[in-house]
Amino acid sequence: NMTMVILLILYHKKMKKKRGFEKMTGKRPDTPLGAIIRARLKEMERSQPWLAKQVDRSAGTINFIIKGRIMPSVELVESIASVLSVDSNIMLSALKEGAES
Repeated sequence: NMTMVILLILYHKKMKKKRGFEKMTGKRPDTPLGAIIRARLKEMERSQPWLAKQVDRSAGTINFIIKGRIMPSVELVESIASVLSVDSNIMLSALKEGAES
């Protein structure tokens, strides 16, 4: 579990360095926090709309967090971490890393 999170963060850093990723694919790469959320949802076989209901937000808000279009509050990150059974410190570190990039 933790290994997958680390690998996803490293993958994100690699993709960020690739120029034109968004232009080539038409997609914005996930933020470090987004990569963790997406991976954990996949492991749990759950969807973004499911997570949205659990934290009382819209599915669009969850997607915007994953893609880095909005910066979630610390409280919301902690709530997401709790629902996904992920250490909130890992998610807060990923949030900070995404904000610095």
